[in-house]
Amino acid sequence: MKSLSNFLQININEKAITSVIFASFLLFFASCAKDYYPKQFPPVQSCPDLPVVTYGGEDYPTVLIDGRCWMAKNMNIGIMISDSTDMTDNNVIEKYCYDNDTVNCTVFGGLYQWDEVMQYKTEEGSQGICPEGWHIPTNRDFVDLVIYHENCSEYLMDNRDTLWAEFGQSENFNLTGFSVLPAGCQDEYSFSLLYYYTFFWGSKEISDWGALCLRFYGDGMIIGWSLGKKDGLSIRCIKDE
Repeated sequence: MKSLSNFLQININEKAITSVIFASFLLFFASCAKDYYPKQFPPVQSCPDLPVVTYGGEDYPTVLIDGRCWMAKNMNIGIMISDSTDMTDNNVIEKYCYDNDTVNCTVFGGLYQWDEVMQYKTEEGSQGICPEGWHIPTNRDFVDLVIYHENCSEYLMDNRDTLWAEFGQSENFNLTGFSVLPAGCQDEYSFSLLYYYTFFWGSKEISDWGALCLRFYGDGMIIGWSLGKKDGLSIRCIKDE
């Protein structure tokens, strides 16, 4: 039987520390064991009576994971602005497109600063830029997602067209239909890590400086992280319970 743990590696002010923020009493796996004990998942299915959400002119397929309804595609809503410009509270949803190229938003979704994502609120579980009835994932939403997938990133990652630069083919890819793509990020007014990393903002504020996110990379694990609110990251919405 796996032991209980409440630790998560989080990056705050550029120093990695061990924190209890992410999981206070839930199972957390030190490493992914898929190569030895691959988990068996039920067939991928859309959310009941809601296979697609149309929002802001974009269609978002849904996926039911462990009884919760997630969007299976990154948010791509808003007006593109230059990566040299901060997003502002101006009643217009703004987004970055990697390399200031709208094609990248079409493929990977937009990249957003945390305050814009939250629509300038700080309450965990806020609707933010999600459609009505949906919200920016909470700490608990992320914990449940990680534990259900046994901390194995490949179960959630879509490697169609081998977009993930450091992965070949694997029968473990995207077994639950969450379809994570390597969208990269925007950091200090420059873009980086396309085809290598994806970061999803959560709605939990860590400090005036940073907020919670999930990191997906080619090391097989899903890592909880804290990044600066000015960074541009991807967004997935989850339906309210």
